[in-house]
Amino acid sequence: MPRPLRFMPEPGTLFEITNRTVMGRLLLRPSEELNAILLGCLGRALDQFPEIGIFAFFWASNHFHLLLRGLSSQAISAFMGYLESNIARQVNKLHGWHGPFWERRYRAIPIRDDEALVARLRYILSHGCKEGLVMMPGDWPGVSCLPALLEGKQLEGVWVDHTALHRKPRSSSDPSQDPMGCEDGLKPEEAFIRYPIPMAPLPCWADLSEEARQAKVRAMVADIEAETKERHEKEGTRPMGVHRILAQHPHGIPKEVKRSRAPSCHTASAVLWKAYRAAYRTFASVFREASARLRAGDLTAIFPEHCFPPALAYQGAGPP
Repeated sequence: MPRPLRFMPEPGTLFEITNRTVMGRLLLRPSEELNAILLGCLGRALDQFPEIGIFAFFWASNHFHLLLRGLSSQAISAFMGYLESNIARQVNKLHGWHGPFWERRYRAIPIRDDEALVARLRYILSHGCKEGLVMMPGDWPGVSCLPALLEGKQLEGVWVDHTALHRKPRSSSDPSQDPMGCEDGLKPEEAFIRYPIPMAPLPCWADLSEEARQAKVRAMVADIEAETKERHEKEGTRPMGVHRILAQHPHGIPKEVKRSRAPSCHTASAVLWKAYRAAYRTFASVFREASARLRAGDLTAIFPEHCFPPALAYQGAGPP
């Protein structure tokens, strides 16, 4: 089945972005080193692409979820390409993994109404609990937006400037290990660049105070914890626990990797869903017609706005 075309209904559309590691391997299994890599790459990417606003995120052991917004499909594509490539390169080096890292291209699912947006936030925060890994969302040892949303904590990523390290020789406190006497050399910690990770409030909560938003998240987390406890009591099970999570080998593959067809969009309204599907069909029809003309040699073929024509540059918005 072909991949759906990347479609942005209008500039500033909110998306849920998700992707999985190759074969569902546990290459993102939490650890102190891996958490630092993820936060560093995320902070660096947000600094390099300031037009991207992020609302929530969660990294599981073999996949991730982001809630974000960008002004164009090109901006989101560039941001995700930068983020995923840096994560893949650094995590591969950390775990000694060779070969593909991501299973496929990331999937961007538009969110069409406030009810669906709040539901997606709850879904992201429930990770770790709904898979039977931990009892409470706060127990997850990996990277999550929960501390920022629940406590107002300022998250920060540390990026290692490898270019600076290679440009200057490293200094050493032991003169015998520094025969060239490079007093101006960089120590590894001197190449650290700290990036704050700014969290934007959900648009439907933007008019609320920070305390009110935290109260909503607190109620959401309490509901997730109650639901998780009730499910374990009913089924007579218990979560895997942090110790066993951290003991898993990053190259391992879970016994079962959930693979379900992603929805075309997230919405609680049948009317909005039908409107989105109609808009996408129109977009896809115009795109394929222009693509056929281009393949036939017609360089005047006109593609729809916010698309990626084959073998051509990104097609942005036209003149008003």
